[in-house]
Amino acid sequence: NCNRGDMAALIDAVDYSAPRVIGLDVLFAIPGDMNDELLISAIDNCDNIVLPIRVQYDSKNDTFSSPIGSFFYNELHNTHYGVVNFLSSKLTSVRNFKPFFEVGKDSIDSFAASICKLYSPKDYDILKKRGNPIERINYATSEYMEYDAFEIIDNNGMPYPGIEEILCDKIVLIGGLDSDDDKHITPIESYMPGIKIH
Repeated sequence: NCNRGDMAALIDAVDYSAPRVIGLDVLFAIPGDMNDELLISAIDNCDNIVLPIRVQYDSKNDTFSSPIGSFFYNELHNTHYGVVNFLSSKLTSVRNFKPFFEVGKDSIDSFAASICKLYSPKDYDILKKRGNPIERINYATSEYMEYDAFEIIDNNGMPYPGIEEILCDKIVLIGGLDSDDDKHITPIESYMPGIKIH
């Protein structure tokens, strides 16, 4: 429930806390307001942030095309991207993921693989060498720590004291938990947010 100014402050606060990787599972399809510049600057200043891309799937030819990202992607430098599509339809359970997407002549990492690449290049190489077109998701039995944005930043956009110790050297995923468009059936939850599946 952040506006773009809050999102910029959140990204700055998380980045300041020195996590190993930040995964931002939010697409900004169109320009919004005067806070766009703050948001773009906050993202551009992170060298360890993974941004989402969606691709079109052609079931007839079993191909992917037309990668779509946020409106400002061409303004960024040295940023990492990952495909956020899940293979299952909204009516079936998400049990697998595609680690790499062939889009035209390019190969684009999935969101999870791109995060893995920054967090542990050694494990990313194992995933790549394995060469499986589909990988099974092993859902964790324990919950991950979840924070509302305003438990990390205050109303003035400043980080709360002590947040650095919590986020330092971690994978931090930023995304929505309440969007009906991004809820999926899984073996452990009927409506699991995409960010939790990643």
